[in-house]
Amino acid sequence: MKEYSNYVAVNFVTMWELMKNQFIAAEKDNHTYFSKNDLLRFLEQNCNLFLLSFGVVSTRLNAASQNWYGKYNKSFAKTLGKVRTAEFFDSPNIRLILDSGGYQVAEGRIDQVGMLHLERMYYSFIEEYSHLYSRAFILDFPPGPKSVAFSSFEEVYRHNLRSYLRAASLPDAIRARIIYVHHTRTPKLHEIFTKILRDNDLFSRFNHFATGSIASNYATDTKTPYFIYALPLVQLLNDAIKSGRKEFGYHVLGGATLRDAFTYEFVKHHIQKKHGVTVSITFDGTNSLNPFLGRQFAVLGGENVLYPAKSTQFNRVDDNGRAVDRINEELSRFAKAVNFKEIQVSYREDGNWSYETSLYLLLYSMYVYKRIEIASIEKAKELYPIYESGDYPEFNRRIELVFRKLNAGKITRKHKAKFHALARTLDLLTSLDEDHCKYIITHHLGRTEFSNLLCENKILKI
Repeated sequence: MKEYSNYVAVNFVTMWELMKNQFIAAEKDNHTYFSKNDLLRFLEQNCNLFLLSFGVVSTRLNAASQNWYGKYNKSFAKTLGKVRTAEFFDSPNIRLILDSGGYQVAEGRIDQVGMLHLERMYYSFIEEYSHLYSRAFILDFPPGPKSVAFSSFEEVYRHNLRSYLRAASLPDAIRARIIYVHHTRTPKLHEIFTKILRDNDLFSRFNHFATGSIASNYATDTKTPYFIYALPLVQLLNDAIKSGRKEFGYHVLGGATLRDAFTYEFVKHHIQKKHGVTVSITFDGTNSLNPFLGRQFAVLGGENVLYPAKSTQFNRVDDNGRAVDRINEELSRFAKAVNFKEIQVSYREDGNWSYETSLYLLLYSMYVYKRIEIASIEKAKELYPIYESGDYPEFNRRIELVFRKLNAGKITRKHKAKFHALARTLDLLTSLDEDHCKYIITHHLGRTEFSNLLCENKILKI
């Protein structure tokens, strides 16, 4: 069975365009950095899962006709088919994952009429063009601060229930590839999506699961005593154990910090050892794929790895010669490791990265995540026995050392909170105490509740 990467690369069409344009330019200039087969081999070995959005159809949905979204589906299928058959993606080992586009509801782009149109469009596409994707997310309608689609939590519940039951009724072969999204980011979302999951026995209908809106909590999350991606996982594990399920997939939307990427291997190892359940954890994150000017240095397993730090996509953000020299040095080492031609950082006339520089940095970020994944597996084997022995001070100390290396040798307030959280998270995934999870969500995540839906007469009654 082919091994797939934990990291799911996003912005797939942008990446495809970048790669395609690079090959066009290389043929024109007779200057090839790597062949299409070289690129395919790299992707198969380092990052073979890719996330593609169903499309930003935005406010046009609010007044869409069936004729319009039928044309949209055909056009999108044509684009997806073209991407899928590109030589550097044309392999059964490259998997495309389709995102539903439901995030547009949270962003306030789609009203209730638009939601109904999107639901018809998306599930129609899922059934008619199932040969074009490997997996597809369920269509969820999360509320957000800018959302105009809901006036109450009752409506949040009703619209999501309808969509989730629609997914549950899909033909078996298609439903087996649907990724069920279970939200627990706020107390009310936890209440709503737990009711949908449990009242309709939906765990038994799906093989792949996910939790969303992780990234939105990271900016201020220093007090939650656990890694929050574990809270919905507790519920799913209880359902798996109850039903005798021995394996399932779990995707963390927005969970691509290096710190989290490191912890997933501990969590998988722990769950298998304590409960005999194999959980395949994957994750994505928008910032991680952008070709950034690198200033962070991740050091794991004795390997120095430059990790691209946050900045603006494709922009030249610093003229510091030493920084550019360090990037050149690291890209040279990267190219030698994967048998690509070495390059030097270069810029377009508008001051942005050249396309080849952007592409190399993009591929480098994939390479980094695979190195983190490999090193984390070994670190989990090394450090897990310390956790098992009950020596929490020593375990926390060793995890702190890793977190420092993942953050250029520094420990921030957030890192201090989180290196203590791993042992607690493993304990939580032993007890599988849902009442405690509910307490944590209420007391630590309640501040992110959507106040515009919390008027007394709008509270969902369950």
